[in-house]
Amino acid sequence: MADAAKNERPSAPFRSAKSRPATAEDLYLILLTVASCGVRLWFAFWVHIPRLYVFSDMEIYWHRAASLASGTLTQETAFTPLGYPAFLALSTTLFGAERYTGAAAVQALLSGLVPLLVHLIVKKVASRAAATLASSMAALHVPLVVYTGYFLTESLFSFFICLFAWLCAKHAADPRRWVAIAAGASFAYAAALRPSALLFLVLAVPWVLRNKGTSRPLRAPILTAAGLTFVLCLGVTMAVGRPTAIATNGGVNLYLSVCECGGVVFTKGREVRAVTAAFNFRHYKGMVTFDRAAEDSSFFTGEALSLVARDPARLLHSGSHLVDGLGLGHTGAFPDQPYWPGLPGSDTLMGVYGRLPFVFGWAPALVLMVVARVRRIPLGTAGALLGLLLGSVLLALLFFAGDPRVRVSMDPIALAAAATFLDALAGPRILLAARGLSRAVAARLARR
Repeated sequence: MADAAKNERPSAPFRSAKSRPATAEDLYLILLTVASCGVRLWFAFWVHIPRLYVFSDMEIYWHRAASLASGTLTQETAFTPLGYPAFLALSTTLFGAERYTGAAAVQALLSGLVPLLVHLIVKKVASRAAATLASSMAALHVPLVVYTGYFLTESLFSFFICLFAWLCAKHAADPRRWVAIAAGASFAYAAALRPSALLFLVLAVPWVLRNKGTSRPLRAPILTAAGLTFVLCLGVTMAVGRPTAIATNGGVNLYLSVCECGGVVFTKGREVRAVTAAFNFRHYKGMVTFDRAAEDSSFFTGEALSLVARDPARLLHSGSHLVDGLGLGHTGAFPDQPYWPGLPGSDTLMGVYGRLPFVFGWAPALVLMVVARVRRIPLGTAGALLGLLLGSVLLALLFFAGDPRVRVSMDPIALAAAATFLDALAGPRILLAARGLSRAVAARLARR
């Protein structure tokens, strides 16, 4: 019985890898990866060199990296999520004086692998044509290219969240313990880069526990991700001396999402004196001052809940957060660039690409998911995984002030979901129509 259970394969619509890979597809993936990595390396080393733009958040990340390298972790230094400073600290250890060059090269190469991961994700659950469509669009996604020119989290987060999704798909098709552990570790590090990823667990863990049959292929990687992330949060809590998640900035971010102010000023604390958010900076004027330190997360969480309790209409701001976060708001020169800090001299280009991910990724994915639900067309485990990832981003936009940066790293997942759902709903009809068209053309040519 044990051997039978071990050899059992899940019934979810994930496809195992074929024994004989298609030569044409291999060539496409090689060209895709070389081109994607090449464009990003070109941008980071010749167009927009990251070491020339070490200011604001980028400077803070390097400062935090130096603190980590010296073994210092306090409530103040933990205000910045630890994932990216840890990467920069490792780059300093490995590359020494060339740390800027080494870090830029690594994040450009990892960003260049994202289209390959998108192709592998979609191919596990849909047709090769759908995978090719999604990966090609991911390779052309300009904002992720632009972010390789800055020392910011977007490039690494996009890689590790796509790696997590691919490992989940791989585990569903061929369950192995090491795959589940690797998936969990990938997600935990992605959450250390962007704590908003924790909202995926808020959705995914109850889904796993409630739908034991449907979620079986994904149970191990998701619960492993939850366990490793909990260990990470526990480690941060023990280090800073107070209960916290991955970082101590969650309370301030929540407060900014419901407060009609341009930002918050702190009279206490040594590291952080003021914080603002993209949505607040664009839409509101004036700063609110607190006789507190920025890292007092529980206090600012309480203040945010108090504001909502006194004026529930503040929750209506969430609609505006979604508009801005999905790239549909007004865009232009600073401070209205769709992706902070933007690309000097390319406001029009960035404005156009601010809307394209919604048109070709998010809108089709969300509409097709609703259509499938209404028509009771099963999307299986694949649809659940991609839907949970998209849902976590929408929650993050609602509760963390609608910053498009929260979304841009997940645009490849939206493209993968749109291609997958389109293939599930319309793939057979498109295939039949294509066959009918080819037969009609062949018959006409034969008559000639």
